[in-house]
Amino acid sequence: MTIAAPATQRGFTLLEVLAAAMIFTMVVTVLIGTSGAAVQMTRVTASRLEASLIAETELARLDAILNDRGPLPEAYEETRDIYAIRVFSEPAIDDFGGGASLGIGAPPANGGVGAPSGIGALLALEAPGVDQFLLRYEIRVEWIDGAVPDSVSRTTYAFDWEGARTALPDLFGLAEDTGLSEEAAEAAGGSDRIPELPSLGDPR
Repeated sequence: MTIAAPATQRGFTLLEVLAAAMIFTMVVTVLIGTSGAAVQMTRVTASRLEASLIAETELARLDAILNDRGPLPEAYEETRDIYAIRVFSEPAIDDFGGGASLGIGAPPANGGVGAPSGIGALLALEAPGVDQFLLRYEIRVEWIDGAVPDSVSRTTYAFDWEGARTALPDLFGLAEDTGLSEEAAEAAGGSDRIPELPSLGDPR
């Protein structure tokens, strides 16, 4: 005579095994996805840090050249590992509040209401033509992480001393080149009239 086993000794049913396997698979998938996202974030952070170091190095090198007040460096591009490095310049008058090149003239006679403001406007009034020699240098480091492009940039400012001296000799008091007397050169203000612009690092 066959005796049935107690209910407490029965094994798992096929449905219970499948449910457990499904739950286990879901947990493993979540864990793998989380670790993958963490690895991706670490890689992105490392790439951005390296790009920032490259940009800072290029900024320091560019500032050293600009501080010599010699000929301004030309725009250039180069590739370093996965990074594309671009250095270029463009007029910076908009950054300083406009000037003569934007059509801003002398302040109105009605008590100064609506008068231009900012360094650019001041240069346009006090030293016409100088605003066109203000330049903004952009240093941009670009790379592609997977399928997503990314970049960091730095900004510094320069004044084209050589170009300004050539175009505006009276303002810079170059008596030996223009035949001006020393009194006329002194009246023109001399080379110290144009202040040296600060270098500004602009992380993005």
